[in-house]
Amino acid sequence: MTVSYSFYLRFWAINSCLAVATGFALGYIALLIISRIFSPISRIFSLISFPILAFFIYQIFIYKYFWGEYRGHFEYAYRERQIYKDANEIIRKHLDTVTLITVSLDELSVIGSERDDVYEKLLRKKEIDSNKELRFLILMKYANSLKKGDDDEKENRCLKQAAAIKPGNLVVNYRLANSFEKIGNGNEAVKSYNAALGDPNIWSDNLKNYVTNQIERVKTEGPAKKPPVPGLKYLMH
Repeated sequence: MTVSYSFYLRFWAINSCLAVATGFALGYIALLIISRIFSPISRIFSLISFPILAFFIYQIFIYKYFWGEYRGHFEYAYRERQIYKDANEIIRKHLDTVTLITVSLDELSVIGSERDDVYEKLLRKKEIDSNKELRFLILMKYANSLKKGDDDEKENRCLKQAAAIKPGNLVVNYRLANSFEKIGNGNEAVKSYNAALGDPNIWSDNLKNYVTNQIERVKTEGPAKKPPVPGLKYLMH
């Protein structure tokens, strides 16, 4: 699976904007600290220079994701994004406009009981319940919603159902491994990472090494309470 050019652009744009926003926040904090010490020109320079500096510094990390040591993470993020993109298409097809808008707005919040109710109803729909591919996509989207709300046990159960439908899929097994880590089950996490490695569609050594590194990390350091994927939490939604 070749990473599309649009994903490169999306990845760069979202993370560069986040870097600039962080720079503005730091610049504002610095402005509060030096406001009574330095001249107005110095204060304005501080507010402007921080986001510019943050933008250029982050380009180093962007390079690492595109062509460097984080390439495996980047390729995994693309595969996960494709699943959520397909799931969003199914959701748009089965929800009325008002409910779709409500769920979309609810996705921006950490607490989303209403969106969870919608996913439960979708899973009970005959068309989705009887179609393994559709059910898999909704389960993955539902699990992602549960991850936002830190409902670790329920997320784990949801991913187990998805993995039962596609036991050889890289993304669901990787997500399931993350979930097992969050509930402190290192042995099951390693099993799921190994299952992810068994996906016949893994064509990249970078991606294989990325998953293998997670296995070695869990064996050496034990399960992480937070997902081992650094950053990019909202990129794949």
